[in-house]
Amino acid sequence: PQPQPRTQDPPKSTFSAPTPEQLEAASKIREFSRTYSRRRRALAKLRDLRTRFNELRHSFVLPPVVDFECPAGYAGAARGEPDGQRYIHVEVPPEVNAAFASGLPQTLARTEEEPPEKTAPKLAYTPANAALHAYEEELNRLLIALDATESHGDAWVRDARRRLARAVEREAERLEKWREA
Repeated sequence: PQPQPRTQDPPKSTFSAPTPEQLEAASKIREFSRTYSRRRRALAKLRDLRTRFNELRHSFVLPPVVDFECPAGYAGAARGEPDGQRYIHVEVPPEVNAAFASGLPQTLARTEEEPPEKTAPKLAYTPANAALHAYEEELNRLLIALDATESHGDAWVRDARRRLARAVEREAERLEKWREA
């Protein structure tokens, strides 16, 4: 059987120009779609950053030994580096490491009544401190990535970003308090 030739074309539909109400509705739909897409992308990025932070925090293990730079005028026993930098080699008591792992209880954290220290001891750049420096660097990179996450005025994204930034900052403070302990 051969196909039969078309004898009649289907009727052509005629479209009228959209009304102002239709144009306004289309504009609102487009804006909602853009807002929704931006929110989804931003929240997905924040979810990835939170996962990265949690993995980083849970995989970090404090070193049993830490090296601090010698303060100016320090005359005590110290070790030296080939570049002439002197540092103090400190064994970290197990209870301090255990306290850090469990969240640094108030007994090791400084309280408001205590006078603040002039400066925290500066970590030396030695192999013993490599994990500490890497951890601090990754926390800083997370904060930079959070700063780069646009909220586009979306309150949900802004709040999620703020909560995660606070968590990362608290972890950095916890590490600083451990160094002071």
